[in-house]
Amino acid sequence: MTKVQFSNRQLFNMIVPLFFEQLLIMLVGIAWAMCADWFVRAILFILRLKSGVWKKKRII
Repeated sequence: MTKVQFSNRQLFNMIVPLFFEQLLIMLVGIAWAMCADWFVRAILFILRLKSGVWKKKRII
């Protein structure tokens, strides 16, 4: 059995791209989640606006 040895630079060159790939995937996921949140909130806001119930509420 041969022992595989990597230099520090080789390990750095293998690990860093994986880290940035995961970071990019997370950032894209966060962006999708924010867009989905805004979409759902917009739908709910429009439904509430069209219902007219908010016109009956009084402020102190």
